[in-house]
Amino acid sequence: MKKIFIAGCGLLLLALVISPAKAVDLEARYVPGIEGGIFWPAGTDQDFDAGDNRGLSFKYGLTDRVSIGALSKVNYAWGTEKDTFEYKYRNIVLEAVLYYYFYPDNERVSPFICGGGGVSYWKYKDKDGFQVNSERFEVWNREDSSVFGLHDQEITIMFGAGLEYSPHENIGITLGARYHYLTRLLTDLTGPKDIVGSDPGQLDIPRGIPELFCGVSYYLGRGKDEDKDGIKDKLDQCPDTPEGALVDEFGCPMDQDRDGVYDGLDSCAGTPEGAMVDAYGCPIDSDKDGVYDGIDKCDDTPEGVEVDSRGCPVDTDKDGVPDYLDQEKDTPSGAKVDENGVGIDSDLDGVYDGLDNCPNTPMGIEVDKVGCPLVKPIEEKIVLHMIYPPGGIAIDVIKHSTLDDLAERLQIYKNVEIEVQGYTDSYGSPQANKVISQRRADQVKKYLVAKGVEEERITAKGYGATNFIADNDTEDGREQNRRIEIVKIK
Repeated sequence: MKKIFIAGCGLLLLALVISPAKAVDLEARYVPGIEGGIFWPAGTDQDFDAGDNRGLSFKYGLTDRVSIGALSKVNYAWGTEKDTFEYKYRNIVLEAVLYYYFYPDNERVSPFICGGGGVSYWKYKDKDGFQVNSERFEVWNREDSSVFGLHDQEITIMFGAGLEYSPHENIGITLGARYHYLTRLLTDLTGPKDIVGSDPGQLDIPRGIPELFCGVSYYLGRGKDEDKDGIKDKLDQCPDTPEGALVDEFGCPMDQDRDGVYDGLDSCAGTPEGAMVDAYGCPIDSDKDGVYDGIDKCDDTPEGVEVDSRGCPVDTDKDGVPDYLDQEKDTPSGAKVDENGVGIDSDLDGVYDGLDNCPNTPMGIEVDKVGCPLVKPIEEKIVLHMIYPPGGIAIDVIKHSTLDDLAERLQIYKNVEIEVQGYTDSYGSPQANKVISQRRADQVKKYLVAKGVEEERITAKGYGATNFIADNDTEDGREQNRRIEIVKIK
Protein backbone atom coordinates (compact mmCIF):
# COMPACT_ATOMS: atom_id res chain seq x y z
CA MET A 1 0.00 0.00 0.00
CA LYS A 2 2.86 2.38 0.80
CA LYS A 3 4.23 1.85 -2.72
CA ILE A 4 0.80 2.60 -4.16
CA PHE A 5 0.63 5.76 -2.03
CA ILE A 6 4.07 6.92 -3.17
CA ALA A 7 3.23 6.21 -6.82
CA GLY A 8 -0.12 8.01 -6.50
CA CYS A 9 1.48 11.05 -4.91
CA GLY A 10 4.08 11.06 -7.67
CA LEU A 11 1.36 11.15 -10.31
CA LEU A 12 -0.38 13.97 -8.47
CA LEU A 13 2.85 15.96 -8.30
CA LEU A 14 3.29 15.41 -12.04
CA ALA A 15 -0.23 16.73 -12.57
CA LEU A 16 0.67 19.82 -10.55
CA VAL A 17 3.51 20.52 -12.94
CA ILE A 18 2.01 19.79 -16.35
CA SER A 19 -1.71 20.45 -15.98
CA PRO A 20 -3.28 23.82 -16.71
CA ALA A 21 -4.76 25.38 -13.62
CA LYS A 22 -8.16 26.84 -12.82
CA ALA A 23 -9.13 28.67 -9.68
CA VAL A 24 -11.86 26.80 -7.80
CA ASP A 25 -14.69 28.78 -6.29
CA LEU A 26 -15.29 27.26 -2.85
CA GLU A 27 -18.12 29.40 -1.53
CA ALA A 28 -21.52 27.67 -1.20
CA ARG A 29 -20.31 24.44 -2.85
CA TYR A 30 -20.46 20.86 -1.61
CA VAL A 31 -17.19 18.95 -2.00
CA PRO A 32 -16.93 15.17 -1.52
CA GLY A 33 -13.50 13.58 -1.78
CA ILE A 34 -11.38 10.48 -1.31
CA GLU A 35 -7.85 10.25 0.00
CA GLY A 36 -5.13 7.84 1.03
CA GLY A 37 -1.77 8.00 2.72
CA ILE A 38 0.62 6.65 5.28
CA PHE A 39 0.71 7.07 9.05
CA TRP A 40 2.69 6.12 12.15
CA PRO A 41 1.22 5.32 15.55
CA ALA A 42 3.16 7.77 17.75
CA GLY A 43 3.79 8.42 21.42
CA THR A 44 4.22 4.78 22.39
CA ASP A 45 7.03 2.34 23.13
CA GLN A 46 5.26 -0.31 21.11
CA ASP A 47 7.06 -1.32 17.92
CA PHE A 48 4.89 -0.30 14.97
CA ASP A 49 5.70 -0.22 11.27
CA ALA A 50 4.44 2.62 9.12
CA GLY A 51 0.91 1.89 8.09
CA ASP A 52 -1.44 2.94 5.35
CA ASN A 53 -4.81 4.61 5.47
CA ARG A 54 -7.69 5.59 3.27
CA GLY A 55 -10.73 7.66 3.81
CA LEU A 56 -13.58 9.87 2.69
CA SER A 57 -13.96 13.59 3.15
CA PHE A 58 -16.75 16.09 2.74
CA LYS A 59 -16.75 19.86 3.06
CA TYR A 60 -18.97 22.84 2.40
CA GLY A 61 -17.70 26.32 1.53
CA LEU A 62 -18.90 29.01 3.91
CA THR A 63 -16.85 31.66 2.08
CA ASP A 64 -14.19 31.57 -0.60
CA ARG A 65 -11.61 31.00 2.17
CA VAL A 66 -13.41 29.02 4.88
CA SER A 67 -15.15 25.68 4.72
CA ILE A 68 -16.45 23.14 7.23
CA GLY A 69 -16.61 19.42 6.76
CA ALA A 70 -16.20 15.88 8.00
CA LEU A 71 -13.44 13.31 7.68
CA SER A 72 -13.47 9.53 8.10
CA LYS A 73 -10.22 7.53 7.99
CA VAL A 74 -9.33 3.88 8.43
CA ASN A 75 -5.72 3.30 9.50
CA TYR A 76 -3.83 -0.02 9.56
CA ALA A 77 -0.36 -0.68 11.00
CA TRP A 78 1.48 -3.84 12.05
CA GLY A 79 3.16 -4.09 15.44
CA THR A 80 5.40 -6.67 17.11
CA GLU A 81 5.37 -7.71 20.79
CA LYS A 82 8.56 -9.27 22.23
CA ASP A 83 9.81 -9.99 18.71
CA THR A 84 7.46 -12.95 18.43
CA PHE A 85 3.87 -11.83 18.34
CA GLU A 86 2.67 -9.81 15.35
CA TYR A 87 -0.58 -7.89 15.55
CA LYS A 88 -2.47 -5.32 13.53
CA TYR A 89 -3.43 -1.91 14.88
CA ARG A 90 -6.68 -0.81 13.23
CA ASN A 91 -7.84 2.72 13.87
CA ILE A 92 -11.02 4.43 12.58
CA VAL A 93 -11.18 8.19 12.92
CA LEU A 94 -14.35 10.28 12.53
CA GLU A 95 -13.77 14.03 12.80
CA ALA A 96 -15.35 17.40 12.10
CA VAL A 97 -12.96 19.73 10.27
CA LEU A 98 -12.59 23.47 9.69
CA TYR A 99 -10.47 24.57 6.69
CA TYR A 100 -8.88 27.93 5.89
CA TYR A 101 -7.45 28.66 2.39
CA PHE A 102 -4.86 31.41 2.12
CA TYR A 103 -4.94 32.20 -1.63
CA PRO A 104 -8.35 31.20 -2.98
CA ASP A 105 -7.87 33.37 -6.08
CA ASN A 106 -4.55 31.79 -7.04
CA GLU A 107 -5.20 29.93 -10.29
CA ARG A 108 -2.51 27.32 -9.63
CA VAL A 109 -2.36 26.31 -6.00
CA SER A 110 -3.77 27.42 -2.66
CA PRO A 111 -2.16 26.51 0.69
CA PHE A 112 -4.50 25.73 3.57
CA ILE A 113 -4.58 24.87 7.25
CA CYS A 114 -7.16 22.76 9.01
CA GLY A 115 -8.19 21.78 12.46
CA GLY A 116 -10.95 19.89 14.24
CA GLY A 117 -11.81 17.02 16.48
CA GLY A 118 -13.78 13.83 16.77
CA VAL A 119 -13.50 10.28 17.97
CA SER A 120 -11.08 7.43 17.28
CA TYR A 121 -12.08 3.74 17.44
CA TRP A 122 -9.17 1.29 17.60
CA LYS A 123 -8.66 -2.42 17.93
CA TYR A 124 -5.75 -4.88 18.02
CA LYS A 125 -6.07 -8.03 15.85
CA ASP A 126 -3.72 -10.91 15.27
CA LYS A 127 -2.53 -11.99 11.87
CA ASP A 128 -5.46 -14.39 11.56
CA GLY A 129 -7.94 -11.58 12.08
CA PHE A 130 -8.99 -12.39 15.63
CA GLN A 131 -9.18 -9.79 18.34
CA VAL A 132 -6.14 -9.72 20.63
CA ASN A 133 -6.75 -9.99 24.37
CA SER A 134 -4.86 -8.14 27.04
CA GLU A 135 -3.22 -11.38 28.18
CA ARG A 136 -0.94 -11.24 25.12
CA PHE A 137 0.62 -8.07 26.57
CA GLU A 138 0.58 -9.40 30.14
CA VAL A 139 -1.99 -6.83 31.11
CA TRP A 140 -5.05 -7.57 33.29
CA ASN A 141 -7.92 -5.62 34.68
CA ARG A 142 -6.53 -4.19 37.85
CA GLU A 143 -9.94 -4.24 39.48
CA ASP A 144 -10.59 -7.98 39.14
CA SER A 145 -7.52 -9.28 37.24
CA SER A 146 -9.75 -10.30 34.33
CA VAL A 147 -8.70 -10.50 30.68
CA PHE A 148 -10.35 -8.14 28.19
CA GLY A 149 -10.27 -7.45 24.48
CA LEU A 150 -7.93 -4.67 23.29
CA HIS A 151 -10.27 -2.16 21.69
CA ASP A 152 -11.36 1.27 22.78
CA GLN A 153 -12.41 4.76 21.71
CA GLU A 154 -10.93 8.21 22.38
CA ILE A 155 -11.65 11.85 21.71
CA THR A 156 -9.26 13.29 19.07
CA ILE A 157 -7.91 16.76 18.36
CA MET A 158 -6.63 17.26 14.83
CA PHE A 159 -4.57 19.94 13.07
CA GLY A 160 -2.85 19.95 9.72
CA ALA A 161 -1.79 21.84 6.59
CA GLY A 162 -1.47 21.24 2.89
CA LEU A 163 -1.76 22.49 -0.69
CA GLU A 164 -4.72 22.19 -3.01
CA TYR A 165 -4.20 22.28 -6.77
CA SER A 166 -7.05 22.73 -9.25
CA PRO A 167 -6.54 21.31 -12.75
CA HIS A 168 -10.25 21.93 -13.42
CA GLU A 169 -12.86 24.23 -11.96
CA ASN A 170 -14.60 21.20 -10.38
CA ILE A 171 -11.56 19.23 -9.26
CA GLY A 172 -9.14 19.73 -6.38
CA ILE A 173 -5.99 17.68 -5.82
CA THR A 174 -4.66 17.83 -2.27
CA LEU A 175 -1.29 17.04 -0.68
CA GLY A 176 -0.92 17.52 3.04
CA ALA A 177 -0.12 16.34 6.54
CA ARG A 178 -2.24 15.97 9.68
CA TYR A 179 -1.70 15.07 13.30
CA HIS A 180 -4.52 13.38 15.21
CA TYR A 181 -3.89 13.78 18.92
CA LEU A 182 -5.47 10.99 21.02
CA THR A 183 -6.62 12.63 24.24
CA ARG A 184 -7.51 9.43 26.18
CA LEU A 185 -10.84 11.06 26.93
CA LEU A 186 -13.88 8.79 26.58
CA THR A 187 -11.64 5.71 26.93
CA ASP A 188 -12.74 2.59 28.82
CA LEU A 189 -9.15 1.68 29.73
CA THR A 190 -8.74 4.26 32.46
CA GLY A 191 -10.68 4.42 35.67
CA PRO A 192 -11.18 1.01 37.36
CA LYS A 193 -9.18 -0.88 34.72
CA ASP A 194 -6.30 1.56 35.03
CA ILE A 195 -4.15 -0.19 32.42
CA VAL A 196 -3.04 2.75 30.24
CA GLY A 197 0.56 3.77 30.78
CA SER A 198 4.17 2.73 30.29
CA ASP A 199 4.69 0.97 33.62
CA PRO A 200 4.84 -2.83 33.91
CA GLY A 201 1.34 -4.24 33.71
CA GLN A 202 0.09 -1.28 31.69
CA LEU A 203 -0.62 -0.94 27.98
CA ASP A 204 1.34 1.86 26.25
CA ILE A 205 -1.20 2.69 23.54
CA PRO A 206 -0.39 5.39 20.90
CA ARG A 207 -0.92 9.06 21.83
CA GLY A 208 -1.13 10.39 18.29
CA ILE A 209 -1.51 9.55 14.62
CA PRO A 210 0.65 11.68 12.27
CA GLU A 211 -0.11 11.11 8.60
CA LEU A 212 0.85 12.18 5.11
CA PHE A 213 -1.97 12.06 2.61
CA CYS A 214 -3.03 12.89 -0.92
CA GLY A 215 -6.56 13.10 -2.20
CA VAL A 216 -8.96 14.14 -4.90
CA SER A 217 -12.08 16.27 -4.34
CA TYR A 218 -14.95 17.06 -6.62
CA TYR A 219 -16.70 20.44 -6.35
CA LEU A 220 -20.38 19.91 -7.02
CA GLY A 221 -22.20 22.53 -9.05
CA ARG A 222 -20.61 25.74 -10.21
CA GLY A 223 -19.30 28.75 -8.35
CA LYS A 224 -21.39 31.81 -7.67
CA ASP A 225 -22.15 33.96 -10.68
CA GLU A 226 -23.92 37.06 -9.37
CA ASP A 227 -24.22 38.74 -12.79
CA LYS A 228 -25.25 35.48 -14.51
CA ASP A 229 -22.77 35.91 -17.34
CA GLY A 230 -21.49 32.34 -17.20
CA ILE A 231 -18.19 33.30 -15.54
CA LYS A 232 -17.90 32.52 -11.85
CA ASP A 233 -17.43 35.45 -9.54
CA LYS A 234 -14.05 34.06 -8.52
CA LEU A 235 -12.80 34.45 -12.12
CA ASP A 236 -15.03 37.33 -13.18
CA GLN A 237 -13.02 40.52 -13.65
CA CYS A 238 -16.22 42.44 -14.42
CA PRO A 239 -18.70 41.18 -11.81
CA ASP A 240 -21.47 43.70 -12.58
CA THR A 241 -22.01 42.89 -16.26
CA PRO A 242 -25.61 43.65 -17.35
CA GLU A 243 -27.70 40.55 -17.82
CA GLY A 244 -27.78 39.40 -21.43
CA ALA A 245 -24.43 40.90 -22.42
CA LEU A 246 -21.93 38.59 -24.08
CA VAL A 247 -18.64 38.33 -22.21
CA ASP A 248 -15.09 37.19 -22.86
CA GLU A 249 -13.18 34.54 -20.92
CA PHE A 250 -12.55 37.03 -18.12
CA GLY A 251 -16.23 37.85 -17.67
CA CYS A 252 -15.95 41.31 -19.22
CA PRO A 253 -18.61 42.40 -21.69
CA MET A 254 -17.66 42.53 -25.36
CA ASP A 255 -18.42 45.47 -27.62
CA GLN A 256 -17.09 44.53 -31.04
CA ASP A 257 -18.32 47.68 -32.78
CA ARG A 258 -17.16 49.87 -29.87
CA ASP A 259 -20.40 51.83 -29.71
CA GLY A 260 -20.78 51.59 -25.93
CA VAL A 261 -23.61 49.02 -26.08
CA TYR A 262 -22.48 45.49 -25.24
CA ASP A 263 -22.83 42.59 -27.66
CA GLY A 264 -25.91 40.60 -26.77
CA LEU A 265 -27.73 43.84 -25.92
CA ASP A 266 -26.74 45.58 -29.19
CA SER A 267 -29.57 45.40 -31.72
CA CYS A 268 -27.36 46.87 -34.44
CA ALA A 269 -24.05 45.04 -34.34
CA GLY A 270 -21.46 46.37 -36.76
CA THR A 271 -22.15 50.06 -36.18
CA PRO A 272 -19.34 52.16 -37.74
CA GLU A 273 -16.81 53.30 -35.16
CA GLY A 274 -17.50 56.79 -33.87
CA ALA A 275 -21.23 56.75 -34.61
CA MET A 276 -23.57 57.82 -31.81
CA VAL A 277 -26.13 55.17 -30.91
CA ASP A 278 -29.35 54.87 -28.95
CA ALA A 279 -29.96 52.62 -25.94
CA TYR A 280 -30.29 49.61 -28.26
CA GLY A 281 -26.96 50.20 -29.98
CA CYS A 282 -28.51 51.48 -33.20
CA PRO A 283 -26.96 54.51 -34.94
CA ILE A 284 -28.69 57.90 -34.69
CA ASP A 285 -29.12 60.10 -37.78
CA SER A 286 -30.76 63.28 -36.52
CA ASP A 287 -30.82 65.11 -39.87
CA LYS A 288 -31.72 61.98 -41.86
CA ASP A 289 -28.96 62.51 -44.39
CA GLY A 290 -27.70 58.93 -44.28
CA VAL A 291 -24.57 59.78 -42.24
CA TYR A 292 -24.73 58.85 -38.54
CA ASP A 293 -24.38 61.40 -35.76
CA GLY A 294 -20.86 61.29 -34.36
CA ILE A 295 -19.51 60.78 -37.88
CA ASP A 296 -21.65 63.57 -39.38
CA LYS A 297 -19.65 66.80 -39.43
CA CYS A 298 -22.74 68.74 -40.46
CA ASP A 299 -25.52 67.37 -38.28
CA ASP A 300 -28.13 70.00 -39.17
CA THR A 301 -28.26 69.44 -42.93
CA PRO A 302 -31.76 70.16 -44.30
CA GLU A 303 -33.65 67.01 -45.16
CA GLY A 304 -33.27 65.88 -48.76
CA VAL A 305 -30.00 67.69 -49.43
CA GLU A 306 -27.27 65.61 -51.05
CA VAL A 307 -24.30 65.12 -48.71
CA ASP A 308 -20.77 63.77 -48.93
CA SER A 309 -19.21 60.99 -46.84
CA ARG A 310 -18.78 63.39 -43.91
CA GLY A 311 -22.49 64.24 -43.88
CA CYS A 312 -21.91 67.75 -45.21
CA PRO A 313 -23.84 69.20 -48.16
CA VAL A 314 -22.06 68.67 -51.47
CA ASP A 315 -20.12 71.72 -52.71
CA THR A 316 -19.12 70.83 -56.24
CA ASP A 317 -17.05 73.93 -56.94
CA LYS A 318 -15.63 74.04 -53.39
CA ASP A 319 -16.43 77.71 -52.95
CA GLY A 320 -17.79 77.31 -49.41
CA VAL A 321 -21.42 77.56 -50.50
CA PRO A 322 -23.16 74.17 -50.76
CA ASP A 323 -24.77 73.24 -54.03
CA TYR A 324 -28.31 73.58 -52.69
CA LEU A 325 -27.63 77.28 -51.98
CA ASP A 326 -25.11 77.94 -54.76
CA GLN A 327 -26.42 80.02 -57.67
CA GLU A 328 -23.18 79.54 -59.57
CA LYS A 329 -22.06 75.94 -59.12
CA ASP A 330 -19.00 76.16 -61.40
CA THR A 331 -17.13 79.02 -59.73
CA PRO A 332 -13.39 78.64 -60.42
CA SER A 333 -11.40 77.29 -57.50
CA GLY A 334 -9.94 80.07 -55.38
CA ALA A 335 -12.43 82.73 -56.42
CA LYS A 336 -14.14 84.75 -53.70
CA VAL A 337 -17.91 84.40 -53.72
CA ASP A 338 -20.87 86.07 -52.10
CA GLU A 339 -23.43 84.36 -49.86
CA ASN A 340 -25.16 82.91 -52.91
CA GLY A 341 -21.99 81.34 -54.25
CA VAL A 342 -21.63 83.88 -57.06
CA GLY A 343 -18.11 85.03 -57.85
CA ILE A 344 -17.17 88.58 -56.75
CA ASP A 345 -15.47 90.91 -59.28
CA SER A 346 -14.85 94.17 -57.45
CA ASP A 347 -13.12 95.98 -60.36
CA LEU A 348 -15.47 94.48 -62.96
CA ASP A 349 -12.62 93.32 -65.16
CA GLY A 350 -14.02 89.81 -65.67
CA VAL A 351 -11.57 88.14 -63.27
CA TYR A 352 -13.00 87.16 -59.86
CA ASP A 353 -11.51 88.48 -56.66
CA GLY A 354 -9.19 85.88 -55.21
CA LEU A 355 -7.89 85.13 -58.69
CA ASP A 356 -7.32 88.79 -59.66
CA ASN A 357 -3.69 89.79 -59.18
CA CYS A 358 -4.59 93.41 -59.99
CA PRO A 359 -7.85 93.94 -58.08
CA ASN A 360 -8.09 97.71 -58.67
CA THR A 361 -7.93 97.81 -62.46
CA PRO A 362 -9.88 100.83 -63.80
CA MET A 363 -13.19 99.97 -65.38
CA GLY A 364 -13.03 99.22 -69.07
CA ILE A 365 -9.35 98.32 -69.14
CA GLU A 366 -8.67 95.05 -70.94
CA VAL A 367 -6.89 92.59 -68.66
CA ASP A 368 -5.09 89.26 -68.90
CA LYS A 369 -6.22 85.95 -67.32
CA VAL A 370 -4.92 86.99 -63.89
CA GLY A 371 -6.80 90.31 -63.96
CA CYS A 372 -3.90 92.60 -64.78
CA PRO A 373 -4.16 95.24 -67.56
CA LEU A 374 -2.73 94.28 -70.92
CA VAL A 375 -1.54 97.92 -71.20
CA LYS A 376 0.76 99.21 -68.48
CA PRO A 377 -1.05 101.58 -66.07
CA ILE A 378 0.00 105.23 -65.80
CA GLU A 379 2.82 105.72 -63.28
CA GLU A 380 2.46 108.16 -60.42
CA LYS A 381 5.42 110.15 -61.80
CA ILE A 382 7.49 110.11 -64.99
CA VAL A 383 10.75 112.14 -65.03
CA LEU A 384 12.18 113.24 -68.43
CA HIS A 385 15.69 114.73 -68.46
CA MET A 386 15.53 116.81 -71.64
CA ILE A 387 18.58 118.10 -73.49
CA TYR A 388 17.80 121.74 -74.14
CA PRO A 389 20.12 124.28 -75.83
CA PRO A 390 20.37 127.58 -73.90
CA GLY A 391 16.91 129.14 -73.95
CA GLY A 392 15.52 126.18 -75.98
CA ILE A 393 12.06 124.68 -75.49
CA ALA A 394 11.95 121.96 -78.18
CA ILE A 395 11.37 118.40 -76.99
CA ASP A 396 14.40 116.17 -77.12
CA VAL A 397 13.83 113.69 -79.97
CA ILE A 398 15.07 110.85 -77.84
CA LYS A 399 12.08 111.35 -75.52
CA HIS A 400 9.49 111.09 -78.31
CA SER A 401 9.11 107.32 -77.84
CA THR A 402 8.44 107.77 -74.12
CA LEU A 403 5.79 110.41 -74.80
CA ASP A 404 4.27 108.36 -77.60
CA ASP A 405 3.86 105.39 -75.21
CA LEU A 406 2.36 107.66 -72.56
CA ALA A 407 -0.08 109.14 -75.04
CA GLU A 408 -1.20 105.66 -76.10
CA ARG A 409 -1.78 104.57 -72.53
CA LEU A 410 -3.62 107.79 -71.65
CA GLN A 411 -6.05 107.03 -74.44
CA ILE A 412 -6.75 103.68 -72.77
CA TYR A 413 -6.86 104.95 -69.18
CA LYS A 414 -9.51 107.58 -69.92
CA ASN A 415 -10.04 108.56 -66.28
CA VAL A 416 -6.43 109.54 -65.65
CA GLU A 417 -5.48 113.24 -65.53
CA ILE A 418 -1.90 114.50 -65.43
CA GLU A 419 0.12 117.61 -64.70
CA VAL A 420 3.20 118.40 -66.85
CA GLN A 421 5.72 120.22 -64.61
CA GLY A 422 8.69 122.17 -66.02
CA TYR A 423 11.91 122.80 -64.01
CA THR A 424 15.20 124.64 -64.77
CA ASP A 425 18.63 124.87 -63.19
CA SER A 426 19.65 127.89 -61.08
CA TYR A 427 21.37 129.85 -63.85
CA GLY A 428 19.54 133.01 -65.00
CA SER A 429 16.96 135.17 -63.29
CA PRO A 430 14.06 133.52 -61.45
CA GLN A 431 11.54 135.28 -63.69
CA ALA A 432 13.22 134.13 -66.85
CA ASN A 433 13.54 130.57 -65.56
CA LYS A 434 9.86 130.46 -64.62
CA VAL A 435 8.84 131.62 -68.08
CA ILE A 436 11.03 129.15 -69.94
CA SER A 437 9.93 126.22 -67.68
CA GLN A 438 6.31 127.09 -68.47
CA ARG A 439 7.01 127.14 -72.20
CA ARG A 440 8.78 123.75 -71.99
CA ALA A 441 5.80 122.25 -70.10
CA ASP A 442 3.42 123.68 -72.70
CA GLN A 443 5.43 121.98 -75.45
CA VAL A 444 4.98 118.55 -73.84
CA LYS A 445 1.26 119.13 -73.38
CA LYS A 446 0.94 120.21 -77.01
CA TYR A 447 2.76 117.04 -78.11
CA LEU A 448 0.45 114.75 -76.13
CA VAL A 449 -2.68 116.53 -77.39
CA ALA A 450 -1.36 116.11 -80.90
CA LYS A 451 -1.15 112.37 -80.21
CA GLY A 452 -4.85 112.23 -79.33
CA VAL A 453 -4.99 112.94 -75.59
CA GLU A 454 -7.86 115.20 -74.53
CA GLU A 455 -6.49 118.66 -73.68
CA GLU A 456 -8.67 119.04 -70.59
CA ARG A 457 -6.96 116.04 -69.00
CA ILE A 458 -3.55 117.74 -69.13
CA THR A 459 -2.35 120.64 -66.99
CA ALA A 460 0.99 122.31 -67.86
CA LYS A 461 2.84 124.39 -65.26
CA GLY A 462 6.35 125.89 -65.06
CA TYR A 463 8.03 125.87 -61.64
CA GLY A 464 11.30 127.54 -62.72
CA ALA A 465 14.43 127.13 -60.65
CA THR A 466 12.85 125.14 -57.78
CA ASN A 467 12.70 121.63 -56.39
CA PHE A 468 16.27 120.83 -57.38
CA ILE A 469 17.21 117.16 -57.46
CA ALA A 470 20.95 117.64 -58.06
CA ASP A 471 23.87 120.07 -57.43
CA ASN A 472 23.79 123.17 -59.69
CA ASP A 473 27.55 123.69 -59.28
CA THR A 474 28.29 120.94 -61.82
CA GLU A 475 27.25 120.58 -65.41
CA ASP A 476 25.87 117.10 -64.76
CA GLY A 477 23.86 118.38 -61.79
CA ARG A 478 22.42 121.24 -63.82
CA GLU A 479 21.40 118.78 -66.60
CA GLN A 480 19.55 116.70 -63.94
CA ASN A 481 17.68 119.81 -62.71
CA ARG A 482 16.60 120.81 -66.25
CA ARG A 483 13.72 118.32 -66.49
CA ILE A 484 10.03 117.64 -67.17
CA GLU A 485 8.00 115.70 -64.56
CA ILE A 486 4.68 114.20 -65.54
CA VAL A 487 2.59 113.55 -62.41
CA LYS A 488 -0.73 111.67 -62.21
CA ILE A 489 -3.18 113.92 -60.38
CA LYS A 490 -6.32 111.78 -60.84
